[in-house]
Order: sequence, then C-alpha cells, then structure tokens
Amino acid sequence: MLGTGLAGVVDAFSFLRYKVFVGIQTGNVAFIGIGLAGHLPAWPSALASIIAFGLGGLLGAGLRRFPTAGPLRPPGWELLAMLALLVLWGLVDKSLDSGRDSLTERTVLTALCAFPVGILGGLVTRTFGVQTATSFQTGTVLRTTRGLADWVFERGDTSGARRNRRAGPALPGQLCDRRICRGGQ
Repeated sequence: MLGTGLAGVVDAFSFLRYKVFVGIQTGNVAFIGIGLAGHLPAWPSALASIIAFGLGGLLGAGLRRFPTAGPLRPPGWELLAMLALLVLWGLVDKSLDSGRDSLTERTVLTALCAFPVGILGGLVTRTFGVQTATSFQTGTVLRTTRGLADWVFERGDTSGARRNRRAGPALPGQLCDRRICRGGQ
C-alpha cells in the first residue's frame, strides 16, 4: 500500500513538473510516439524514464542477490538503495529548480527519479511473490530486467534460463508476452 502511494505521488509530481511519468511506462511509450510525430517536445525525458526505470529494476533484482549483512536482509538493500536514490533525486531537483527552464535538466531529473521507482516496481513481487497489476509496458520492462538479472547474476544456473524460456524471451529486442505471442500457452 505504501509503495503504491509513493509511486503515485512521485508519478504525479514528475508529470506535473517534467511532463512525463517515472512509473507508468506505458504512458511514456505513448509520449515517445507523440514526440516522434513532432507533437511533444519532452519525449527525450520519456525515453530516459523508460531506460532508467529498467536499470532501476535491474539494480533491484541484483541487490536481492546480495548476501545478508548484519541487520540488512532482503529487501533491506533494495529499500536502502531506493531511499538513497530518492534523496539524491530530491536534492538535485531542488538545486535545479525542477529543471524549469531546460529540457536537458528535466530529462536528467526524470531519469534520476525513475531509477529508484524501477527498484520499487519489482520489490513487491520479489519480496512477497505477489504479481502486482502493472500496465503492459511497465510489466514488460520489469520482466526484461528480471531476465537480465538472472542472466548477469546467475550465469552458472540454467534453471532461470529454462524458466524464462517458458515465460517468453526476456532479452531486449525480443520482448514477447506469452499470452500474446504464443496464444496464452
């Protein structure tokens, strides 16, 4: 509940200040299309958000594989990284006056904010095993980064690769939702 509220507040803030989302990646895909058609100057910020959100998801999945250290147990590393990155974003946002006069600054701020939201995006699923309702593109970004994390952090373990083959390809350029590409099989 708290995570959903946090994501909603941060998304509302980013939309009002930067004109793109940091959590609703399906909206950003639409913004990129509108921008490429010449009707939305902020489309580079939408692209930066998707990339940073995916990298945040990758970092979160990688941090989950850290060994327990003292009182920090999963999801402790993820929460700590998310909090530190949100504080960093807040400080940079304040110092740049929310990028009020510069698309470049807004693009950087969007990426800085989307990165920890990407960590949050997969946190509930990784912690409780509960699949949260996400939009199609947001879910695709999270599945892709989870597959990448399996490949990067568990190279010797092929069980993750077998699991990902059943769920559909998880490498960039091969994104495929099982229900759409294989008729739900």
